[in-house]
Amino acid sequence: MKCFDTEYDPSEWRLFIDSSKTRLEEVLLHNGNSFASLPLGHSLQMEENYNDLPMILEKINYQEYRWMVCGDFKMLTMLLVLAGRLHKISLLPMLMGQSSQRPPLD
Repeated sequence: MKCFDTEYDPSEWRLFIDSSKTRLEEVLLHNGNSFASLPLGHSLQMEENYNDLPMILEKINYQEYRWMVCGDFKMLTMLLVLAGRLHKISLLPMLMGQSSQRPPLD
């Protein structure tokens, strides 16, 4: 965000992952829609599957920024399953809508 002369706060953005039969893309969406969406990745070879998602999350540095994740039910279900399998990628709090500022859900 330095190139836009704007201070970047990861908690103000959410990660949207979407796919179709011909592509897979990752985009950052601003919570207040004050900024345009920022494409993080786009692939014509990768698919929405359990093998490609961990690599995608690693390439976009999800562990560092820990954006809230949004997507369709298929994508969110796959990420929840991955969160149970992969301990190094802690997705569950972000998928459940929790952050360090919010109390845990009961």
